[in-house]
Order: sequence, then structure tokens, then C-alpha cells
Amino acid sequence: MVAVFHQLHCLSQARAIIMHLFQDPAYTVRETTSHHTMHCVDIVRQALICAADSTLIWREYDIKWPGAGETRVCRNFDTLTQWVSEHKYVSQSFDPALLPHTDY
Repeated sequence: MVAVFHQLHCLSQARAIIMHLFQDPAYTVRETTSHHTMHCVDIVRQALICAADSTLIWREYDIKWPGAGETRVCRNFDTLTQWVSEHKYVSQSFDPALLPHTDY
């Protein structure tokens, strides 16, 4: 699996837990979900450290969110997705149902 897809899955997992907590403060997280979420938070942390975006973020007081106007140089995600699709490994004995991470 290309790391960015695992990272996106993990971001989605953390976001889902946060949304549950906002919608229902009494929401409790199962222990297995808690371990998975902590794993995911660490995966996102590692990705941020690895990418180490050095874009300078200026706080402009007439803009609601800091970092709203900076120019960034990004990789082309569509190109990466196409490359992964064209180069994916297909195994005759592989059972996708065994994968815990099926989406991001």
C-alpha cells in the first residue's frame, strides 16, 4: 500500500472519532477502536514530520484562518492515484476481506 492512502485512512478514522465526540459528548470509544485511533494519530504525526512542510504561514488578521493564502508546491495526487492503479499488485490467493483498512 502506498503510504498516503494509509495516512488518509487514518486521518478519516481520527476525524470520525472527533465528529462522534462533537455530536455526542457521552460517546465512548471501544478499546479496539481506541488502539486503532491512537495508531492512526501516530501515523499522521509521522507523515507530517516526514513531509516537514516549510511553507511560511503568516497570520493576517483580516483572514479567518492562518495559512489561508500561502502558495504551496504539491505533488499531483491524481497522477499518484493513476500510477498506483496502473501498478497495483494482484494476487490470485489474496483475500481483500482480510484487510482492516479498505478505504480512506
